[in-house]
Amino acid sequence: MKKFIFSLFTLSSLFATAQQISFKHNYSKGNNAYFTTFTELKSLEIILAYSLIKLDITHTGPHTTEMHLMKVDKNGAELWDKLMRKDTTSDSAARFCTQHIAEQQDGSLLLDITYPYGEQYILKFDATGNQKWETYIHNSFGDNNIYGQLLKQRGSSLALPDGSALSFGASFSTVNPKATLSVIDANGALPTDYYFYRGYFNEAYFVNNNTIYTTGVEQTDSNESLVFSQVRTDGIANFHIKVKHKRNEKILTTSMFYTFNKIRVAESVSKKDTSFYAYVYDYNYSGQLINSASYKLNCAANYIDLSYYETDYVLSNKCKAEVSQTIEKIDLDNHLVFSFTDSFDAVLQLKKIHDGNYVFIFSRGTEICLWKFNNQGSAKSGTAAEGSFSPNPAKDIVSLIGSKETFNHGLEIRLYDMTGRTLRKYNFDRLEPVVLHLSGMREGIYPYTIITEEGITLKGKLIIYQKN
Repeated sequence: MKKFIFSLFTLSSLFATAQQISFKHNYSKGNNAYFTTFTELKSLEIILAYSLIKLDITHTGPHTTEMHLMKVDKNGAELWDKLMRKDTTSDSAARFCTQHIAEQQDGSLLLDITYPYGEQYILKFDATGNQKWETYIHNSFGDNNIYGQLLKQRGSSLALPDGSALSFGASFSTVNPKATLSVIDANGALPTDYYFYRGYFNEAYFVNNNTIYTTGVEQTDSNESLVFSQVRTDGIANFHIKVKHKRNEKILTTSMFYTFNKIRVAESVSKKDTSFYAYVYDYNYSGQLINSASYKLNCAANYIDLSYYETDYVLSNKCKAEVSQTIEKIDLDNHLVFSFTDSFDAVLQLKKIHDGNYVFIFSRGTEICLWKFNNQGSAKSGTAAEGSFSPNPAKDIVSLIGSKETFNHGLEIRLYDMTGRTLRKYNFDRLEPVVLHLSGMREGIYPYTIITEEGITLKGKLIIYQKN
């Protein structure tokens, strides 16, 4: 087996090759097809939503907008495509879209649909794409509304274990938005709304039956502030922590992810529309700041993915004067891990999936495009295909992937918990056979290191899934 360890320069130069792209699927959907959102299901399949705008070129009849829900398998093969909603209007700009998809424990799907100027609906579908109910929320913000600064911002929705749902976003009082939490029961009834600061929620994570962490943006007449909040389903806010920006600084997007001991919040910021930055903050569960980092960008980042349990993050950038889109991976020491550029119209969403690699979806011409690329890891740690385990995710037994060139003189393997504590240590005198028996280990994600006698250190994560 050929050695497969890359330097940072090699990673950057080879990223767009077939070695790094796992698959490219371009689904032909017709003119004016626009991807809006996607999520990976527990089954490892992917659900995505897109809108199809059918314009009347004679300008004598109405325009038609269709909202579609599409399911693909883990390899990107299309399973089905269903029409969710259809609407007609004389205004070609009056388009609606689905901005969030959440999977419930029984496999049902919760979607929101937002209309221009604020109308928002929550819909529930079964696992095969058949609608179960629909609920009108209120005058919430959509993709195109009277408050111009909200155009690139999105709310969030959560599916709770009891079948109920929470919707986060903003509602309007005159011309000013208020961050709003709406509670919907399992049958689609909308009992109450709770209102918070002037601005809007952007993302939310449910921790337990009464604790939710959110990010959002507060807007005043003079500045914008990133807001990290802990709120409850009874409308009580335990805290709102604000990171204030100057008047000429605009928040382009925010993102959040939590682990067992911290919550990571990220934002991309434009300063005078001429310089761009990404900021990352780590908080403990009480809201205390424990770490922060910043990174200067070449152009605006319109999406940030916070890698699961890792110290790095991925940005999707697009410069106004360029047709191309750049995806960058950066660690918290501000080192570029890899950079990938191609001629995308727009990468609207990029997410890390169960196997540690990335999926991104974008619109181009008449197509909805779903691409998967390999996460080659950090040039500092030397993470690569060599030194990984198969299968991963695994149940009971895994085998090391590696060459005799790298592992010919012995190696040590260590598995850790998320605090860095060593759980298991394995020593091998030579490459073959290197098999790990995982009996007695619980479901979860376990970082590992492989250290060879030559001093090469490889790092990765081993996923153990539920055992029967």
